[in-house]
Amino acid sequence: MKKTEIAIVGGGPAGLGAALSAATMGAQVVLFDRQHNLGGQLVKQTHKFFGSKAQFAGERGIKIAENLAAKVIAH
Repeated sequence: MKKTEIAIVGGGPAGLGAALSAATMGAQVVLFDRQHNLGGQLVKQTHKFFGSKAQFAGERGIKIAENLAAKVIAH
């Protein structure tokens, strides 16, 4: 059995961010979501976001969710 220090329920932007932050700090994290794909409501955003590049300007929600999920999975 794999040891888990933190369990996160919800694979939306907040859950992905929490999982990424915890994993970056060395915690053993498990992330639960009822959907097959991570990203929550973010994947439904079809418009491109405004703001700076640091805030994902010009990106669609599904692409942002894919990038966040890939970072979480990499940890």
